[in-house]
Amino acid sequence: MNPRKGLVLDANILLRAVFGIRVRQILETYEDGAAFYSPDVCFAEAKRYIPNVAKRRKLDSRLAQSILEHVSRVVEPVDKSLYEGHEKLARERIERRDARLACCSRCAASRHSRLDGRSRFLWKRRFYLDDGPCRSLSS
Repeated sequence: MNPRKGLVLDANILLRAVFGIRVRQILETYEDGAAFYSPDVCFAEAKRYIPNVAKRRKLDSRLAQSILEHVSRVVEPVDKSLYEGHEKLARERIERRDARLACCSRCAASRHSRLDGRSRFLWKRRFYLDDGPCRSLSS
């Protein structure tokens, strides 16, 4: 028997599930084949932003809160006690990633100015989707 795959969602994705259609459809489609998790702080953050987003979109905040409640039946909230022991390692990984992205963004300005329109679009697309180390482009 294959174990269910899991996916951790942040507050932005929770808000998309509340105010959008596609994320909620994906959650409902794959809830039987995958497990969805979100730290409890992400649920709290989503709850905090719902009134402002609902007001900007001229939607009922109470309805949005109830949708988040429904989403919490599909996305399991994870208590901080389960992940706080891994915080130091996670922060170190984020710092390494941010340093690598800073390198890439510094290199980007000089590379970007040497590219024509189509190449610039394709390079930007590759840059944002690439999770690998900073690489140089040949001119």
